[in-house]
Amino acid sequence: MFKKVLFISFVLGGFLLEGKEPPEFIKRRVISFIATGCSVSKKKVDLDILHGPGRNIKKYSDKTIRIKNKDEQVLGHNTIWLKIVGENDLLKKIPVTYSASATISTVVAVRDIKYNSKITEDNIELREKYISRDIQDYYRSKEEIPSNYTSTQLLRAGEPVKKSLLRQRALVDRGETIQARIIAKGIEIQAQAKARERGQKGETIGVFIQRTRERMKGKVNSKNSVIIKVR
Repeated sequence: MFKKVLFISFVLGGFLLEGKEPPEFIKRRVISFIATGCSVSKKKVDLDILHGPGRNIKKYSDKTIRIKNKDEQVLGHNTIWLKIVGENDLLKKIPVTYSASATISTVVAVRDIKYNSKITEDNIELREKYISRDIQDYYRSKEEIPSNYTSTQLLRAGEPVKKSLLRQRALVDRGETIQARIIAKGIEIQAQAKARERGQKGETIGVFIQRTRERMKGKVNSKNSVIIKVR
């Protein structure tokens, strides 16, 4: 009981109790910080401050407020530090915990995009979406998406085309029939093989030589082709 009373006294002395409104100038500053991080206007940010400064912070309303954020995440549930600065000195440092969402313009699928399909100008467009986390995972323009990227899963029409759902197009895909150039002591033999892994140019992948039924490792050198050097 004694510990609980001490905690409540601390909260009332300098911090906002959950459900109370923070001073307006603090809320405006945090909204501005989030809007900048999301590259949207302040009107498109929804903010709920969960814990922050109480009424006694108003005496600093004419001071410079700097915000320190330990990572790049500005949406969702987050804690930042407000640094209230005077002419030369740091006057106060206050943690603020908030929950935030924003409406952003992002790339979405115009129609269903199948697994491992190329992302093209024709199957994507910009739309506004209301999001509450992972702002860094969204493409904000079509030009941001590399031309050699494909989908890692089925993307439904209207669904955001996120960075985590794309990957660089592989020169060799798992299960494909490929050409294997086997080089041993200056002699080169060509054979058909099955790719046991997907791979980009220069990557080493496992292959299955169909004629000899051997498992080997080869380096991807071009589309559906690997080089296997036998020592």
